[in-house]
Order: sequence, then structure tokens, then C-alpha cells
Amino acid sequence: MSNYSTDIETAKLGEDGLSEKAGWTTVYHVDQSKGEYQSASMEYLILGVGLPAHSYPDKPELPPAGKALCRAADVKSWEFSPDHRGQTVYSTETRQEQTVTQFGELPDNVTQLKPESVFDTWDGKKWVTDCIFACERSSIRI
Repeated sequence: MSNYSTDIETAKLGEDGLSEKAGWTTVYHVDQSKGEYQSASMEYLILGVGLPAHSYPDKPELPPAGKALCRAADVKSWEFSPDHRGQTVYSTETRQEQTVTQFGELPDNVTQLKPESVFDTWDGKKWVTDCIFACERSSIRI
């Protein structure tokens, strides 16, 4: 038997989340406030130590386009959440254009459909032009 080894010692976590065997392990970090995946790193765990805060040992599957990778609310698994960040949406109440900055489902009071005029109102599914108001404002008589 050799006095040397070129193998990297791998940590082993117990059911309590503490290392039963010292060594290296890959951990997957999430943003503390949003639970969104941030990065992976190799960490050396000494005997009896757990993972860094907001880090998990299970490797996530990468999400498809249009989805954000997040830790589930019960923190036991990974999940995908809709990701509309950077997209333009319109308030169904004011027609105001805005850019989405958070991942997740879009609020009920916005749509990705652009209103065609300042006379449009939201009917719950699409923009509808208020013809009476539009005609009065433009001095057109029917």
C-alpha cells in the first residue's frame, strides 16, 4: 500500500446535514431573499460541519429558456419558475408600459399585449377601443 494518494477526499453528509467524513463537496448556492440559484462551488467540510448558509448538496437540472431556477419553498428540491425579466408588460388599469424585473408569475394587473391607443380598455382578455370616448375626443360624430 502506498503512502500517497492522488484522489480527492469526498465529504459525506449525514442525515442531520453535518459531515460524517471530512472532504470536498460541490454545493449549490441560492440568493437568500429570492431563493434563486446563484452559483456552485467546491467546499471543504471538516468533520461535524454542515454546508454554508443558503447552499444545498443536490445538483439542480438547468431550466429551459424562459424559466428561472429556484429552491422550492420547502427547500427540499429545485423548481422552475416563469422568468419574464427584461420583457415589456402593460398595466391593464393605466396602460402604463413597464419592464419586468422579478421572476415568477406575472401579476393579474399586467399583460404582454400592447394597447393600440389611449382609448383602449382591458376587458379581461384583450384591449378594446372605447369608440364612443375616442370619437368624442377626436370630434368625430357617428
